[in-house]
Amino acid sequence: MKFTTTTMLAASVSMLILGGCSDNDSSPGPINIEPTESTLKRIDNSEEFYAALKEGLLKTAANTYYNNQFVVEELQFENGGTDGTTGETSNPTADSSVAASGVSGASVTGADSVTGTNVQEVGVDEQDRVKADDSYLYILTAANGPYSGLVGDTAEPAITTDAAVSSSTFYEPGPTENKLRILSFQPDAPDATAVSEMTLDLKGRSAEGMYLHPASNGQNAIVTSTGYESYVSRWDQPFWFSNQVSGISRVDVSDPVNAKIAEDFVLDGRILSSRRIGSNLIVASRFYPDVGIEPYGVTEAEYLEAVEQIDLSTVLPNYSKLGTDEATPLVDPAGCFVAPKVNQDAYYVPNIITLSVIDLNTMDLTNSTCFMGSSETLYASPDAVYLATTRWDYYGDITVDSDNGEVAPVDYVDPRVNTDIHEFVLSGNKLNYNGSGEVKGHLGWSQLRKPFRMSEKEGYLRVATYSESFGADKSPINLTILKSNGSGKLETISELPNAARPEHIGKPGEQLYASRFVGNKAYIVTFRQTDPLYVIDLANPADPILAGELEIDGYSDYLHPISENYLLGIGKDAVAANNGFGDGRGAVVQGIKLALFDVSNAAVPTEVQSLIVGQRGSQSNALDDHRAITIQPATDQHPTRVAISISVAGEVFPATRPTGDQAWEWYGLNYTGLHGFDIRTGADAGISLAGVMKPAGNTNPYWYGFNDRSVIYNDSVYYIRGDEVFAAPWTQMDNLVGPR
Repeated sequence: MKFTTTTMLAASVSMLILGGCSDNDSSPGPINIEPTESTLKRIDNSEEFYAALKEGLLKTAANTYYNNQFVVEELQFENGGTDGTTGETSNPTADSSVAASGVSGASVTGADSVTGTNVQEVGVDEQDRVKADDSYLYILTAANGPYSGLVGDTAEPAITTDAAVSSSTFYEPGPTENKLRILSFQPDAPDATAVSEMTLDLKGRSAEGMYLHPASNGQNAIVTSTGYESYVSRWDQPFWFSNQVSGISRVDVSDPVNAKIAEDFVLDGRILSSRRIGSNLIVASRFYPDVGIEPYGVTEAEYLEAVEQIDLSTVLPNYSKLGTDEATPLVDPAGCFVAPKVNQDAYYVPNIITLSVIDLNTMDLTNSTCFMGSSETLYASPDAVYLATTRWDYYGDITVDSDNGEVAPVDYVDPRVNTDIHEFVLSGNKLNYNGSGEVKGHLGWSQLRKPFRMSEKEGYLRVATYSESFGADKSPINLTILKSNGSGKLETISELPNAARPEHIGKPGEQLYASRFVGNKAYIVTFRQTDPLYVIDLANPADPILAGELEIDGYSDYLHPISENYLLGIGKDAVAANNGFGDGRGAVVQGIKLALFDVSNAAVPTEVQSLIVGQRGSQSNALDDHRAITIQPATDQHPTRVAISISVAGEVFPATRPTGDQAWEWYGLNYTGLHGFDIRTGADAGISLAGVMKPAGNTNPYWYGFNDRSVIYNDSVYYIRGDEVFAAPWTQMDNLVGPR
C-alpha cells in the first residue's frame, strides 16, 4: 500500500480566482490598483482570462480526483456550515417616511395600509412568493418544486459558497406546474375575490420568487426561475452547475384577468440571489463551464485531457430574450478582475459568479460583472452591492493511498478565518468595482442572516463577524468598520474589541445569532445558555463603543426596530442545561419567544416584556426567514402589528417554565396558525396577542408552515398557506373566512 503526503488548505471557501467581466458598457472599473490579499486586480485581455479559467479547471480536477475519489472535497467541508436578504417598496413616498422614522425594514406598498415584504434596507427590494399592492394579492406557487413543493422553501440561499450545504442530498422533484394566482382585496370586508389563476410556461424551470414593478407599460410581476439540477446534488460540487438555465419573466398583470408573460430573459447558470433597486434588477448567478465530459466515471487523466482540448471561449454563459434564438454573451472575458492567490494556490474553484443588471422597463441587460471563484453572500444598500467570501485556512498533512484513495486523518491547527468583502457602487444602471477589504471571522451559519451582518451608512460599511477561535481571552464576535480609500481598498477604520476598548462581545463558547444595524446603533445577540443583547454605539465610526449589555433567558433569531427606542426580538426560550448539551448549545430550547426591548438608554437596555408561545417542539418560519414576518407600522389608531405563523407544540401559553429533566420533554404539534401581536411603545409599552387564525384541518403533524405568508390590508389580515387564502379582521382573527 503506497501513500503520498499532501499539504492541504482545507475548508477554503476563498475566492481564489475572481474575475469581473465588463458588459455592453465599456466604462472601466478602477485601474492601476496595487492588489492586496483581497483586492481584485484588473486584467487587460481575454487570453489572460482564459488562462486563469483553464488553470482553475485543472486545479479543481487535481484536487478532486484521487483515483476517482472526491477526497479533498469530502474532507474540505466536514467542519463547515452555512449561514442569510432584503427589500424596496413600490411607493417612494412611503419609503421616505419610513426611513425618516429611523425604522429600517418596515415595508409598505403602494397604499400606506397594505404591508409589503419585510426588508433589511429601505430602498432595496427582494423577491418573495407573495406580493400585494393597493388592489390585488399575488401568490406564486410551484406545485412540485423543491422540498414541500412550494415556491420559496429554499429560502433563497443568496450567493452560496461551494461549502454551502456540506453533505446534504436534496429531494428531486417531478415536473413543475408554476402558477400565479391573483385575488382582489375587498376594501370594506376581510375577504378577497379570485380574479385569475394562470399557469406560467417557464420552459421547464421552477419559479423561485417575484417582484412587483409598476412601469410605464403597466403593473408587472417579475418572476425568477431556475432549473432543478442544484437540488439533486451538493452545493460543494461545482460540476452540477454546468448546463443550468435560469430566467427572469415579466408577467403583465395590468389587466389581471388577462395576465400573460410579456417578456422572458433567459441566462445560462443558476440564479442564486437578486435585488430590485428602483427599475434595476440585480441578479447574482452561478455558472460552471462544461468541458464536454462528465467528471464522474472517468479517470483524472481523461478529464484533464478534455480541459486541455476545449476552446474556452465556447463555454462561457450566454443570455437570450423571448422571441429570439440569438445567444448573446452574458460576460466579456476582456477587462476582468482576478484576485491575488490566497496563501497556497492549491484549491481553485472556477465557478463564474455573475452580477447582472437588468432594466425592468425594457428587460435589457445594461451591465454584467463576473467573478471566477465562489462567493457566499450578497448585501445591498440603495447605493452599492457587496459580495462576501469566507476564507477558512486549516493547515495540516493528509496521507492518501494512491491505489484506492483512502485518506488518513488530518491534524488541524487553530483555524484562521477571514472574510473578504468586495464593493460595487451602483451608478445609474451600472455596477462599478470600488474596492475590497478584509475582516476577521465569518458571517455565521444561516444564509438568510448573513446579509444582516453588514450595513452601509454614509459610505461606512459596518460588519459583525463570528470567530472560530475559542478561549477565555478571545471575543467570539468582532465588529469592523470599513471605508473605501478611493484607490481600490476598503480600509479598516476601526474594530471592536481593541486595545483601548478590550471588552468582549459575547462570552466564551457563544455564537452569533441575531444582528441588526439601526442608524448609529448595532444590536447583537449571542447565545449558549442565556441571551446577551449587546448595544454598540457607532456614532463615531473611528471609535465604536460597546455601550450596554442585557442578559436574559433564551435567544433572538431576528431583531426588528419598532421605533427609535424599542426593539423586538423573535426567537426561542431556553432553559440552561448543566447536565449536558441540548439543541441550544448549553441550553434546552423551548417555545417561541417574543421580547420587547427598551433601548432608549444604550448603556442600560431593558426587557420590557416577553411572551412565550408553545413548548419544546414549537417552530416558526419567522426564525429562519425574515420575509415570513409581516409588520404594519403604528398609526394614531393602532400600535405596531406583527403577524407570524407558529406551529405550536404542547400548551399555547405555558403556565410555568420547565426545570431539570422536564426541560428535555418534547411535545407534539397542537396546531399551526397565524398569530397576530400588538406591540406597544411608550408609557404602555408591551406585547399582547391580538388573535390566532387557525384554518380547519391544520393539525397535520407534518405541516409546520415553513412557507406561510401573511398580508395586512387596513384592519384585515390575510393568511396565505400554499395557494389558499384565509382572511379575518385583525381584532377578531378567529372569525376567519376562506379558503379563497
